[in-house]
Amino acid sequence: MKGFKLLVLAGLLLSSSTVWAEIRIAVVDLNAAVMKSDEARLRAEKLKSGLGQEEADAIALRNQIQKLDEKRQKDAAVMGQDELRRLEKEIADKKIELNFKGQKLQQKGKDASQELQAVMGPKVEKAMKAIVDEKKYDLILQRQAALWVDPKFDITPELTQRINALK
Repeated sequence: MKGFKLLVLAGLLLSSSTVWAEIRIAVVDLNAAVMKSDEARLRAEKLKSGLGQEEADAIALRNQIQKLDEKRQKDAAVMGQDELRRLEKEIADKKIELNFKGQKLQQKGKDASQELQAVMGPKVEKAMKAIVDEKKYDLILQRQAALWVDPKFDITPELTQRINALK
């Protein structure tokens, strides 16, 4: 009886390995595929150049705050109360302005990201469908879900090529 159980177990293991051999699995890093696409790179460059002056203004403002703070620390002992309060108010006002500029930059980045997703989403879906239909994949996982993957199972570069082909 014990031998029969082992034979049945071995048969199940062999048949299940046959089933696994037939399953086609791949992994993809959707974010990397999109961000390496020509359109996403162009949009990122455009955004970066558009935000360049605003970022420079924020950096200059941060430097002004730092200089005023250094002055306050250095000269606080010899300053009058009114002068010290005026300097602290100027620092506080500039910090508020910097915070506003930072929030504005963050919002522009978030808006650009949402716009990119709206434009690229359908292209990614179409490219993925073409890959799945052509290669007959049964399962595609996000790359981040796997601890380790043999590069031959990663279809990220192919997805990027397909996205680029969908002008």
